[in-house]
Amino acid sequence: MPKRALWVTVFLTVTAVAVGMELWASVHHSPDAPTWTALTVRFVPQALATAAVIALVGWLPGHFQHAYQTTGGGRMSKLSPYAKFVVALVGAALTAAQATLPLTPTQHAWVTIGLAVVSAVAVYTVPNAPVAAPNVRRRAHTGQS
Repeated sequence: MPKRALWVTVFLTVTAVAVGMELWASVHHSPDAPTWTALTVRFVPQALATAAVIALVGWLPGHFQHAYQTTGGGRMSKLSPYAKFVVALVGAALTAAQATLPLTPTQHAWVTIGLAVVSAVAVYTVPNAPVAAPNVRRRAHTGQS
């Protein structure tokens, strides 16, 4: 088996197992099978976890945009002109959703600032869509109107 095929097989298997375990743990609510969220809350300080989530949210859109550009776009190429809008929409949705977190007003303010900065950087990292030339017929200039 070629190295690439082995890598892809192992990588996707580990990912599928991890996602499956997370889904199983979240449905069965067993104390013997905690979710990633439960483990994170138990072992990672809230400020660090929040910073990591904000960094991940800021990094992922640019990461995927770069991957789509370098591989030719695949099926998503039709959505490329809307990439900046989608990234901005996700940033706005996360900023609105953070209001539901059980944080103090000061923490909400810092999370909002962090999301605004990350959203702005994420939108900046997505390249502008190419602008198509307008479909305008130009008459040769003859000096007559």
